[in-house]
Amino acid sequence: MSIASEIERIQTAKATLKAKLNSKNDEQHQITDETLDEFGDFCDSIPTGSSYLPDWSELGYADTPKEILSDFNYAKDIKDNWNSSVTSMNAMYYNNRTIALFPMVDTSNVTDMQYAFSGCYYMQEIAPIDTSKVTNMESMFANNQRLYYVPQLNTSSVTKMYNMFSRLCKIVKRGFK
Repeated sequence: MSIASEIERIQTAKATLKAKLNSKNDEQHQITDETLDEFGDFCDSIPTGSSYLPDWSELGYADTPKEILSDFNYAKDIKDNWNSSVTSMNAMYYNNRTIALFPMVDTSNVTDMQYAFSGCYYMQEIAPIDTSKVTNMESMFANNQRLYYVPQLNTSSVTKMYNMFSRLCKIVKRGFK
């Protein structure tokens, strides 16, 4: 299951819970997003790895639910502020220590992705992106220790790929998708 689909599942569950609770409450006792966020903080504070609850990672999560939602909000900011006329992503997110999920954005005009995601230590997943015009993918995903999903990339125009996937750990263990 991808991070994006898990985030969507969590958000749907949150909205469903809020709607069900509010359908039974009067106007003065409505549940707000802030109330649910505080509940999320409470859930994150529950110790895991004990005999009661497994460690989050044992459930297949790299992060706690609060961190997953934070990752989603950062990806949403990227998507909301993306300019489809971008032609160069050269070092655009180089050594970014915040991004974990790169959203689906219009990259159809991009020709240079050299170092675009290099050193993004927390990056785990890239949504499908259009790379049909890209000629330079040198070190594009280098030094991403947690990256485990890269979509199929169109490399028909690429002339430089040196070190594109150097120093990847998880993608090697899980295989290229």
